[in-house]
Amino acid sequence: MTTVALVVGLLLAYLFGAGHGMNVDTATLDAKALGNYTDNAHKLQGGGICSFLLNIIPTTSFDALARNDMLQVLFFAILFGTSMALVGGDKAARITAFIDDVSIVLFRVATVVIGAWEGDLDHAKAKSVLDGEELVDVTAG
Repeated sequence: MTTVALVVGLLLAYLFGAGHGMNVDTATLDAKALGNYTDNAHKLQGGGICSFLLNIIPTTSFDALARNDMLQVLFFAILFGTSMALVGGDKAARITAFIDDVSIVLFRVATVVIGAWEGDLDHAKAKSVLDGEELVDVTAG
């Protein structure tokens, strides 16, 4: 495929006369000046637009969530929402109800974790620190 693209590019360059009329003397060009551009080109990672577009598609939805790849998560969410709209009816309503119920449980878990953490902070605020033989209250002004 690369060879075909190269041949098409050369044919189009010959057909349109790329570079004609630029009046550039190649003998006076400094080859070292291109070093900065080639160094920067080597620093770029990825395979261009095709690699970017293929990277949007997640391996699995859980992998995208675990790696916190927001573009893949967004792609999966759009794909899932579109599929839910196409399914429609009672099946989509049951799945939506299930997702709502799971989200209630997950928010309750987050509430418990945050509550325990805040309680831990309050415990730390009221905690006494041993100073020699005497306990000193940290919260006392």
